[in-house]
Amino acid sequence: MNRFLPISVFLLIFSACATSKYPNTTGGKAIQEIEVNSLFLDTGTVVSYRANIEIGKEQLSGTLVMRTFNADLRRFALLSDLGQTLIDISIFKDYHVLNSVIPAMDKKIVIKEVASLFRTMTQPYVSTKEVISSNQDLRIYEIERGANRTFYSYSSIDLKEIAHYGKHKERFKISFESSDNQYPSSIFLLHSRFPLRISLKQQNDNL
Repeated sequence: MNRFLPISVFLLIFSACATSKYPNTTGGKAIQEIEVNSLFLDTGTVVSYRANIEIGKEQLSGTLVMRTFNADLRRFALLSDLGQTLIDISIFKDYHVLNSVIPAMDKKIVIKEVASLFRTMTQPYVSTKEVISSNQDLRIYEIERGANRTFYSYSSIDLKEIAHYGKHKERFKISFESSDNQYPSSIFLLHSRFPLRISLKQQNDNL
């Protein structure tokens, strides 16, 4: 019987690795439907952020202008300080449409990952699972879509972080700092598997 012990231990370790979970959590529980990520829902407001973007060795800065048209469509335009449109992209719940882009950003993988980040940052979803955290000040909700999982961490009523996983590995993370209104004062987007990071700081000229 003992000769099977190494195999059992190996299977246990393999299983643990294959089912890696969000850090500092101890399982989950089913809950009634709750909407997560209620940011940027106002269709009457155009929001602007000072943006700094790093893509590999390329560094871009300017103003990111965002507008929500309806529950499934948002448009993002990054403008340089001289007024040039660096990228203009319409993002739907399940796909995106590239309106224009400068050559430095005109790579399929870059557009795909930028669209995925912005979609996750702004798209509301409904969760039916709460993840139990060792930090009692946080409430964490999970969304599963195929092999992908997304975790929404709240402190009180403020969304603090979104972490997106694909095939059990973190793909990217979005952190929020709240202000007195419905829009975060700053947002930091960091990709874990691609050299892409975006820093956004709210400007005072939102309409």
